[in-house]
Amino acid sequence: MSRCEAQLSALSAQIEQEAFASVKASGTIPTWDELYAAKRAEEQAAREQAEAERIAALTPRDIWLTTLPWQERERVSKWEAVNKGQKYPIPLSALGAIKAARAAEQETP
Repeated sequence: MSRCEAQLSALSAQIEQEAFASVKASGTIPTWDELYAAKRAEEQAAREQAEAERIAALTPRDIWLTTLPWQERERVSKWEAVNKGQKYPIPLSALGAIKAARAAEQETP
């Protein structure tokens, strides 16, 4: 049995024990939603945190590239392949707009 399987079985056993204890205390059988609601909420919070960190780590260049149509991205990629070691220059107008949007995003709670 691998380490992941052992952890999964231990976690399942713990959840079953907690469910059994709650059934004995309340006298009603809980639903699957009730059993896994806390775990689901933790996982959702972790996913949201990871997404927020991913977005915060995006550079202005990455944001600018995602706004381009596919053909334009291909052109930029080919330019960078020909000019090895150099990044395609971002237009200053796009860079200013990206920085303004980031500043507005940070000011908004």
